[in-house]
Amino acid sequence: METYPIAIGGVTRHVPLIEPLPGRRIPLVEFLGDPELVRAAAWALKPLVPSDTEILFTTETSPIPLTHVLAETWACPTWWPAGAAAPTWKTPSSRRFRP
Repeated sequence: METYPIAIGGVTRHVPLIEPLPGRRIPLVEFLGDPELVRAAAWALKPLVPSDTEILFTTETSPIPLTHVLAETWACPTWWPAGAAAPTWKTPSSRRFRP
């Protein structure tokens, strides 16, 4: 399997390349099960998130660990994962993080 090197916040991984469409290859980054990469990505993203952010929202399951650690990193009080229930996002089940 062909891999592609990625470096995030000083952590390097060689991730597999997938081909979702003929001739289009993209790296598949899995955060679930790689806490070192998740923490490095959260700390790398922290300066890019406005300090007055009150909520994080993710529409995919793969970044849920990253969203959780990012919320934890700067004590964002609420983060909402939305999957199949995305059309009902106006009343999602919130996940509250309390440091």
